[in-house]
Amino acid sequence: MFEPKKLDNGLPPSRDAQEHDSEASERLLATLLNNELVCGNRDIAKRILQKAKPVSFAKGERIIEQGGTDDCVYFMVSGSVDVRINGRHIDYRNAPYSVGEMAAKRAGQARTADVVVVSQSLSALAISGGDFRMLMSDFESFNANLNNAIDDLSRKKISQLGEKTENKGWSWSAISGVVGVACAIAAGIFAWLAGSALLYGVICSTSAGIVGFVIIMLGNPQYLYRKVSIAAGMALIAYVGLGALNYNLTISGFDPSLPFLDIEAQGEQRIEVFWLSVIALAAVSGIFGYLDYRVNHARVGNSR
Repeated sequence: MFEPKKLDNGLPPSRDAQEHDSEASERLLATLLNNELVCGNRDIAKRILQKAKPVSFAKGERIIEQGGTDDCVYFMVSGSVDVRINGRHIDYRNAPYSVGEMAAKRAGQARTADVVVVSQSLSALAISGGDFRMLMSDFESFNANLNNAIDDLSRKKISQLGEKTENKGWSWSAISGVVGVACAIAAGIFAWLAGSALLYGVICSTSAGIVGFVIIMLGNPQYLYRKVSIAAGMALIAYVGLGALNYNLTISGFDPSLPFLDIEAQGEQRIEVFWLSVIALAAVSGIFGYLDYRVNHARVGNSR
């Protein structure tokens, strides 16, 4: 017959102590049920409780070291950790998530990341790699959830490490700026050699710089649709503004003689041509904006 556990003084634990242990076990069970690998499966959660050992760590402690050969998995009960590869932040994880699954999935694999406690303390349930692999073998859903979690973490690693590689080179905006400045200088020199007036030279230089910058920006393959949409939108705004100015000056019968803007008292621009141009620019801006949304929406969906 079952005998109650006795304390060092030979007496069985009090009812309060038994109730406290029961409440603690229920809280641990509830936490495990919310873990992404357990996903509410009580049989899996109870197996982990049977096999795991409670552990605790202080802030700044490294519970997993990159390159290490241990294969324990830590199911976090409270607290949070920072996952780092070669000292670079990859992910934050907190309870009820777990860490250490990648090395435990296959025996003999080295740790791929450092895991450092960033909360004031961390409480977790540590389970050996062998017991973890038994869970994979005995519960098909656990294995499937593990594969999904590892896949998500791998994508985060690729994204973070890819950002570091991309940041080594010049950004597309910087390249466009350099080209724009070069175009402005070249146009200014050409206007000076041609003996043009100062105002004309400044306008030509500025215009050439802007055109060069915009053309190179539009060549960015990652945001081509977005740049075309923005360029068409800006052209639309400028064209509508010019049309409104032309219309107002025509009505008032005043010719301001603005440089590079020939507006006569009775302008020859037909209203039909104006509206067709506005509709065309709006359509180009809208279509390419939609294409940009589709491309980037698909990219975000694939990164999840």
